[in-house]
Amino acid sequence: MEQDSVSFSVQMRAQDLYRFKIYHVYHGFSGVFGIFLTVLAAVMLVTNFKNMVEQSRIVFLLIVVWFIIIDPLRFWLHSKGQIKQNKVYHKPLQYRIDEAGITVSQDETTQTMSWENLVKLIETKKQFIVYSSKIHAFIFPKEAVGTECDLLRKIMVSYTIDKHVKIKGFIKDKTKETEDVYGI
Repeated sequence: MEQDSVSFSVQMRAQDLYRFKIYHVYHGFSGVFGIFLTVLAAVMLVTNFKNMVEQSRIVFLLIVVWFIIIDPLRFWLHSKGQIKQNKVYHKPLQYRIDEAGITVSQDETTQTMSWENLVKLIETKKQFIVYSSKIHAFIFPKEAVGTECDLLRKIMVSYTIDKHVKIKGFIKDKTKETEDVYGI
């Protein structure tokens, strides 16, 4: 590879955490089930409104309101609260992605997560999400990565391709390109 490392700084913002939460929840079973219930409830309301008893209308309306308004609002408020309460988010995190893995540092503390310990790589329109467990993840906003997004994607794919790491989202679509270019 022409360059085998990339470094960047992330000042975590509520909107970055919110995007992660929305993706994490709505791409899991409960999120998909919630979307299904919401669509079903909305269809029932529209098609059978006149024939429903008042209690049914209220239940279906609550289901729709819960998943369309309350859940996203709850995620937003939780994200804002986490940013304020978690001292780690008060200062930028410095990341270096290289052969050793993902190294994160802040002040005098440095920690490296090796590629073997990763579970899943996901690329969304606005973020790279790198899971180290089912619920813990590194969040790399593309805005923070800047012009190094292509290089970051290529490095992560090249070091995880043989490590049983799941690759999803936009990064999966670009994995074939990386394999062709770098012969991995």
